[in-house]
Amino acid sequence: MTAGRPCGPAQESQRCTKEHGPNWYYPRTPLRENIVRQVGADALVTRNRYGALVLNSPSLFIADIDLPEVRGPRAAGTSVLGRLFGRKQSAPPPPDPALEALAPVRAFAATNPSAGVRAYRTSAGLRVIVTGVDLPAGSHESRTLLEQFGSDPLYVALSANYASYRARLTPKPWRCGMWAAAHDWVAPGQPVDHNAFAPQPDWLVRYEKASAPYAVCRLIETFGPMPSGDELAVIDAHDRACRVDSGLPLA
Repeated sequence: MTAGRPCGPAQESQRCTKEHGPNWYYPRTPLRENIVRQVGADALVTRNRYGALVLNSPSLFIADIDLPEVRGPRAAGTSVLGRLFGRKQSAPPPPDPALEALAPVRAFAATNPSAGVRAYRTSAGLRVIVTGVDLPAGSHESRTLLEQFGSDPLYVALSANYASYRARLTPKPWRCGMWAAAHDWVAPGQPVDHNAFAPQPDWLVRYEKASAPYAVCRLIETFGPMPSGDELAVIDAHDRACRVDSGLPLA
């Protein structure tokens, strides 16, 4: 691994963390990310503070749902035959928390047949995209559905603060053996050029090589009509970037 430069003065970062907690950056500060390209009429692909590409859309509903960590099966004890032959009886594998988390998504799809719903499995949970609905990011209706789906509270706050849904398109660097991208520290409130947040070229080359054996999510369920028009263009770009059909490990 190659260590990156610090993101800024340690004292200032420590002060923000002490006052606001470890997630003070999101969503308390203005979004400061390198703009990579536009997708469709109003979606942007940006590179976030640790170097991953992110889809940003004010209109395409995207929910991010974290799931509890599942531990592997353990030996539950010893059966009569196990005691006789020295074999332990393994407990059945724990249920997949994704099945429970999908319940409100399936319920929404059942009661809203005109909406298209796409559910994806991510490394740490689920991602849900809903098409054919008028749910602009930051609206009361958007927040209600995000909470109904059990979306991560930080994501709900971020969506409202930025009036944008977000979906990571490439792996987190530390999940593929790299440090996060380094960038210059900019104090909250100071105006900056978004393109100033582009990562160093050598870091980007290493990141693209390290992330190549991984996908971000895989499509697991769909409901309702297929997307069309601009929504289809954005979803196609999302699915290609996330490598949803690759069968690769998720990161």
